[in-house]
Amino acid sequence: MAAPAQPGSLYAAHFSARAERARQMETNYTTEEVAARLGCGAERVRLLAKQGRIPHLRLGHGYRFPKTVLDKWIDDLALRNGGAGDGGEETA
Repeated sequence: MAAPAQPGSLYAAHFSARAERARQMETNYTTEEVAARLGCGAERVRLLAKQGRIPHLRLGHGYRFPKTVLDKWIDDLALRNGGAGDGGEETA
């Protein structure tokens, strides 16, 4: 049985970082999840992020999309497009 993590130990830091990554995955969409929500391909989502046309976080070589921010962005696009609700990524 593993010893309990001591505060400040390398063991505790590893599991703390792991828990933080798990929390981030629950609060952020992946590129593929955004593509499914918008009804387009993942490459299109990456291009929109690279152009700064969609709210995102750059993490290493990948992108993450904060769920609350992206959901509001999609809602705002739908309102601007007359409530079409199709994502409207072309007008971003």
